[in-house]
Amino acid sequence: MNKLYTTEQIFASEKSFFNKGHPQLELMLNAAHASADWLLNNFPKKKFLFLIGPGNNGADGLYTANILQNNGLEALVLDVFPRKLKSDLNSEAWKKLTLKKIKSMDKISKNTVIIDSIFGIGGKARANKKLQRIIEAANTFNHRVAIDSPTGIDLTHGRQALTVNFEAQITLTFLGLKQGFYLCSHNILNTGKIILLDLNKTVLKTTKSNSTLFGFDDIGKILPERKQDTHKGNHGKLAILAGDEGMGGAGILTAMSALMSGAGVIKLLTRKAHIAPALAQIPEVMVIGGDNAQDLELKFGWEDVLVAGPGFFKNYWSEQNLYKVLAYSQKSKSRLVIDAGALSMLSEKPFSKFKLNPSTVLTPHPGEAASLLKTSSENIQKNRVAAAKKLHKKFGCIIVLKGMHTVIAFKEKIFICENGSPSLATPGSGDVLTGIIGSFMAQGLTSVSAAKAGVAVHGLAGEILANEVGSIGITAQDIISTIRSLIN
Repeated sequence: MNKLYTTEQIFASEKSFFNKGHPQLELMLNAAHASADWLLNNFPKKKFLFLIGPGNNGADGLYTANILQNNGLEALVLDVFPRKLKSDLNSEAWKKLTLKKIKSMDKISKNTVIIDSIFGIGGKARANKKLQRIIEAANTFNHRVAIDSPTGIDLTHGRQALTVNFEAQITLTFLGLKQGFYLCSHNILNTGKIILLDLNKTVLKTTKSNSTLFGFDDIGKILPERKQDTHKGNHGKLAILAGDEGMGGAGILTAMSALMSGAGVIKLLTRKAHIAPALAQIPEVMVIGGDNAQDLELKFGWEDVLVAGPGFFKNYWSEQNLYKVLAYSQKSKSRLVIDAGALSMLSEKPFSKFKLNPSTVLTPHPGEAASLLKTSSENIQKNRVAAAKKLHKKFGCIIVLKGMHTVIAFKEKIFICENGSPSLATPGSGDVLTGIIGSFMAQGLTSVSAAKAGVAVHGLAGEILANEVGSIGITAQDIISTIRSLIN
């Protein structure tokens, strides 16, 4: 796991470090050497073009270019704002270093490695036609690397700073990973692969972070294991209330996913019309049908964990069953996962009167999150971390905001998953994730651990399928099969 830091924390930690007598130039040179070493190792025979800004990020670029030049490589520099006032370190670097300056990129080969060293995390990018033309031209190069942060993304507020931003394939960053890289979908799409380069680890030593980047490698040790003398009763009892009229597949996929991820005993509570199709697909699951909420309510109380919502929509059956689930959860010890169609109803009367248990897990995608917060999915995507925090504050439970780099909000903590792939954007994928989370909870993981493990397993399964098959045409059942292999 990697801690994530806000830009304010980075700046405050640097200031404290420098106030203790550490020279600012020394840390800058460390960053330049780390960047140059990475570039030398990954582009050993390339030419380099550095886009230099007026601040300290520009100075980082100048010193990095100088090191590459001293190693026998061609490193060109373009002063993006030649008339703009320079920072002290930037001005000093221009005077001290002898670098090959150019005024235009027009005749530069597109196979040159272009390095964005314009603003970094501290620069305030403003709309400027010249800057826009430079960035547009830079984005046509075959190899694009940003130092610290790509120009045009706002790491502090999670919003697009410019109409056109540098589209990095690689971002080399220092000291610690910035939470701002993952705040919104715009930022995530433009950082490319993020490489954290080692500098002085004491800079952030005393800085507390409430945000963490995690992945499959981090959750492997908490996945449920099986003893030699085990039986199905040792692995949890899971009830799944899912599948309104015409939506029977949602319940089937959720139950299949729970089964394949290790849940011991599973009951699927669904519409009567879905009993036969469910048994044909997953005879290992007990399937109980009921066309009114009173019949299915009688089956509550047996389970360790109750999943509700896949295949729900604004229909009498769904509404009545959700009401029964919420009323039941207030007086029972059963833990709850709410997903899909049930989510969009939570903010409405009469459901809003119920207080959710803190161990409840809600798993909205951006559209469902927008419905819960009375906003648009576009606004959700503009700051996904803020949206997850708002949902947690509103409902008082664990939030799993799905999407690229899924965000989990729990108390004051934020967890962001590094695993995932466009291959997961397929019908039933969310039902699969819900089944895994419910299964892990039933097998004894805490709700937040189950959420993290489920998201990471689901995300890595998508990556594997994308590599083996491609991102298009993956089915929910493909994901389930891959998840079983991963867990084992």
